[in-house]
Amino acid sequence: MQNIWSKLGSTLYDIVGDSQLIAYHPTGAVSSSTWFHNENWLAFNMLQSGHCAPVQRGIATLRKDYEKKPSKPTLDGEPRYETIEECFYKEINSSAPKGIGQRTGHRFDDADVREIAYKQIFSGAFGHTYGHHSIWQMSEGKKEKPQGGIDATVNSWQDALEAEGARQMGYIVKLMKGRDILSRVPDNTIVEDYKKKNIVATRGEGYAFIYLPKDTTVTVKFNTIAKDKVRVSWFNPRTGKMKEIETVESSMQKEYMTDGEDMILIVDDVDKNYVLLL
Repeated sequence: MQNIWSKLGSTLYDIVGDSQLIAYHPTGAVSSSTWFHNENWLAFNMLQSGHCAPVQRGIATLRKDYEKKPSKPTLDGEPRYETIEECFYKEINSSAPKGIGQRTGHRFDDADVREIAYKQIFSGAFGHTYGHHSIWQMSEGKKEKPQGGIDATVNSWQDALEAEGARQMGYIVKLMKGRDILSRVPDNTIVEDYKKKNIVATRGEGYAFIYLPKDTTVTVKFNTIAKDKVRVSWFNPRTGKMKEIETVESSMQKEYMTDGEDMILIVDDVDKNYVLLL
């Protein structure tokens, strides 16, 4: 089967060349790099973290692709869809393969889709795919199913266009465009205990973004971001608003804490004169 997909990709590339992007959409929390990373027709790597695997598993796959040589862009082509039931295809409370979750009856909400979007972009993805359970199947409305299932929806595709998670994706674009994009790289080392606290950080020329889950305390090391002073601010991923906290010496380390909801901590080199995002 791998040979068939490889032949299809190379044939497409022979026809369109570099005028169009060609990728491969895999199944499961694996990446196209598993088979095709060195193929000249593969413009970028894609993974499918899906609707059951833990967020960290998809991030680990994405980070491996980000660090591969030769370098190729990478993104998640099918992460959690808003309002889809978590692990919908599994029997409730059934045993599951190691590293994969179980069906719980929970439907992914804006917090779920927001979490994976920020964490993956901060981990090196060149973009992100947002999906809604009602839109992909053009659902006409709520569909009750005793056992749930792939086509059970909570609203119509028209109503889903106004979903909270969809609206909040625009704030990610706002944040990314608010600072120099091309210098940005993943860098969790600017915070302490990032693994234990489920924190993901990224930095660029004279700035850093740090994604913090709700009720999380983080200690930030400023000396890799600026030589003199830094301005520290909160960015609210639910509203797209930014609020300045303080200006401190870059030689310091300071502790910050989210209050009830996930937040993005922004650290700017004062000398760069970056604007507040309103």
